[in-house]
Amino acid sequence: MLWRTQITPRLRGAGLFGYADGTMPKPTSLLVTKDKDGTETSEPNPLHPIWVKEDQQVLGFLLSNLSKEVLVTVTAITTAHA
Repeated sequence: MLWRTQITPRLRGAGLFGYADGTMPKPTSLLVTKDKDGTETSEPNPLHPIWVKEDQQVLGFLLSNLSKEVLVTVTAITTAHA
C-alpha cells in the first residue's frame, strides 16, 4: 500500500497512470480502411509505436521502484498494466 501511495501521484502527475491502471488501451498495430468499392487496405497505426514506447517507460519506472524480493516475482511481466 505504501508503494502504491508513492508511485500513483508520480504517474498521474506525468499523465501516464492510464498505462498502469489499463485505461490507456493498446492501439492496434494496423489501421484497416475500406475505399468506396469496399476494398480493404491496411497501414501501420502511427499511435501503436508511441503507446509501446510510453508503456515500456512506465514499466521500467515501476520495475525500478520495486524491492529485489518483489522484483523476482514479476520477471515475466511485459506491460505496465500487467
